[in-house]
Amino acid sequence: MKNLFITILISLLIVGCQTNSTKQKETTVETNEKKKDKTEMKTLIAEPKEYKIDISALKIGERSLKIVITTNFPDDANLFLGIGRIHYLKGKNEKYSGDIFNSDFTVEKGKIETTVEIDDSEWYNEHQRLVKELPNDIMPISKISDDIKITVIFSPARTQPKRIINLVGEYGEFIKGEGVDKLGKLTTFKASKNIYLPFKK
Repeated sequence: MKNLFITILISLLIVGCQTNSTKQKETTVETNEKKKDKTEMKTLIAEPKEYKIDISALKIGERSLKIVITTNFPDDANLFLGIGRIHYLKGKNEKYSGDIFNSDFTVEKGKIETTVEIDDSEWYNEHQRLVKELPNDIMPISKISDDIKITVIFSPARTQPKRIINLVGEYGEFIKGEGVDKLGKLTTFKASKNIYLPFKK
């Protein structure tokens, strides 16, 4: 009888310890979840911030460029990258850009890297075609620069994750810095750089 009582007592103690251990684990999980939620809420607080975009381009082939974009826009932000050939039209002083490349890229670890083949033939041939078909509307090219222009743009109006919009504002109202460009109530951020790479059909 005495041995039976001792066995029951030990069993109750073991169950009690397991229950307390489970409760402690549950409390720890709840505490960690609360800390995580607070951290995420803190991260998502929108406030004015000075942003920057830096562009570098390294020639790695006769017509190939390795483009590296470094930025403090947060990871997962989508940036537009465009490359165009600077040229002038007959009778006009304005600079025009012949489209060579354009695409959206996602920031990862504060940067974007890509390699682009610089091919002028598409935009040039298309312009020549339009001049022939619409001579009264499309002016012929008078001069083509040896420079291409690389442009990088962040815009909240383009497809962006909700987390990014929460940080910069629905219309980009929290975006500050030298690259800020305003159109109505929309604020975008733009950086550009000219690179010497002579025209080739």
